[in-house]
Amino acid sequence: MNSHAARRLLVVCGPLVVALAACGSEQQGTSAQPMGVVATRDLPGVGAVLVDTAGKTLYFTDSDAPGAIKCTAECAKLWIPAPAPGQDPAGANIGVVQRPEGTRQLTYQDKPLYTFTLDSQDKPASGNNARDSFGGVDFTWHAVIVKQTEQEPTGGDDGGYGEGGGY
Repeated sequence: MNSHAARRLLVVCGPLVVALAACGSEQQGTSAQPMGVVATRDLPGVGAVLVDTAGKTLYFTDSDAPGAIKCTAECAKLWIPAPAPGQDPAGANIGVVQRPEGTRQLTYQDKPLYTFTLDSQDKPASGNNARDSFGGVDFTWHAVIVKQTEQEPTGGDDGGYGEGGGY
């Protein structure tokens, strides 16, 4: 999947109906729409993105594949795997994968989901289009966009984590 296609992954995804209750969040004039273990949140310049129950933007990486999670160890300290609930979520495109260390992680369209530790209230999608490398594996990260805005997503293709220049 090329970077352009990955950014646009999920543009037309249909309803996300999940059986579990979720917590919504309202920050910076955007609102989270509860949908179960995940929700959507409108982010200016990005679009409607998936967020976890705490309102944090959810990301996927091009490097992970179904059954082959590569973000482990140091990577998983910066990009936190989205934990799956005890019971499998019953919803369109939402699933669960077993991580190498045995924990369960949420997926969307079979892509493992993560939050980014450097996201903040002021920059809730600072990891969008970020690039990094852990253990010799290169990663490109994308916010899970369910509805694109007219503008290009924030972050560009510079691979940075925002103005701070790294971590």
